[in-house]
Amino acid sequence: MKVIVNADDLGLSKAVNYGIIDSYRNGIVTSAAILMNAQEVEHAIELIKANPQLGVGIHLVLSSGKPLLRIVNSLTDEKGNFKNIREISQHPDLLHLDEVYKEWDEQIKKFISYGLVPTHLNCHHNVHIHGHIYKVFLDLAKKYNLPVRNYFGKAADKIDPLVLSNTKMPDSYVADFDFDISELKKAEDFRKAVQEFISILAKSLKPGKTAEIVVHPGYIDETVMREPEHYLERTDVSSFLMDPEIKNLFKKNGLKLITFNNL
Repeated sequence: MKVIVNADDLGLSKAVNYGIIDSYRNGIVTSAAILMNAQEVEHAIELIKANPQLGVGIHLVLSSGKPLLRIVNSLTDEKGNFKNIREISQHPDLLHLDEVYKEWDEQIKKFISYGLVPTHLNCHHNVHIHGHIYKVFLDLAKKYNLPVRNYFGKAADKIDPLVLSNTKMPDSYVADFDFDISELKKAEDFRKAVQEFISILAKSLKPGKTAEIVVHPGYIDETVMREPEHYLERTDVSSFLMDPEIKNLFKKNGLKLITFNNL
């Protein structure tokens, strides 16, 4: 089985950037996705250029921070910030799809302007599953000929199967890895629990197929501490991903690490 271990939220903060890069250099992370409107994008770009074998895609964002474009009024609140994910999920049709397209296209173009080529597309907070936003997501994947994350949630039934069959993506998606790691930390015999966990993971994946495991590594700084649902979890995830035994267990269980470029 071939596995992409993708770290989301690159660019969010220096602590997150360093956590992702360390998890790549010293661990099992093979891929990352960058938030092009985040405060530490320039720092992230420096790290990407210093680590050219790390696959980096665009973490398309509509629900955090500010847009890159100035006039996308349907996407923002009265302060000019993106609407939050709760509001978008409740009223997705208030977002004009032409503005979503323009903003996301700008995010992709900004990454390319640094002389970099994205390896894939995914969405922050999986915003593409709401309303008809998935259409924009798939249109941009087609425009740039890029693979995408194989997760469409409640939008899956709306999508033409032919469109999906013509979109490059891993065969499956493992979403709860961060939570699983936090739960493993509570085990009485951590090493034994980890061995069983990786074994079960390997058996759940189909031979000859590819899977994407989504993770959120990082260290702690002020930005991360403002995200109470993640900030301690990120450090646990980082240490787990960099544990030499984890890489050995992946190999032992026939899990080959790849990037989206290998699809």
